Amino acid sequence: MDAVVVENEQIIGYGQVKLFAEAMLILDLSASRKQRVEAIKLLMAEAFRGCDQAGIHQVYAFIKDPAFATLISKHFGFEIVDKGELLLREEV
Repeated sequence: MDAVVVENEQIIGYGQVKLFAEAMLILDLSASRKQRVEAIKLLMAEAFRGCDQAGIHQVYAFIKDPAFATLISKHFGFEIVDKGELLLREEV
């Protein structure tokens, strides 16, 4: 959804709301490395398939562990960005 603020025929601002997916992976750290790697591959394949079906072209992953972020980036094409991320929580 796009929005434009115009005042006296001058564009003052532009905004856009986009749908995106957030990848969430939860792994059993007691499982073997081989099992965890295979689980990540299967879960990411499913995430990408679901996004394709929904017409979503962007996936965000919020990862606290820099080593895991590098691994995900290297193997699945994520770009590591150095910027602030904001989350608006719906009030209960």
